[in-house]
Amino acid sequence: MILRDYLLELAQKPDKVAALRADPKAALAASGLSEADQNIVTSADPGKIRAALGGLGAADNVTVVIVIAVL
Repeated sequence: MILRDYLLELAQKPDKVAALRADPKAALAASGLSEADQNIVTSADPGKIRAALGGLGAADNVTVVIVIAVL
């Protein structure tokens, strides 16, 4: 899975958010993300996330806010 798809999945599936909150390491390991992308998610750094996504527009950055709120 690529990072953008994972973040969109979090935005659309509350069960994925619950799993990430309950056990971030297990949820990320099961996500299929690369270790580098897992580290970007756990950093909760909007700049790193945005850079990894290629500087998406404002509408897509809502996903970044959701991930940070989860962590």
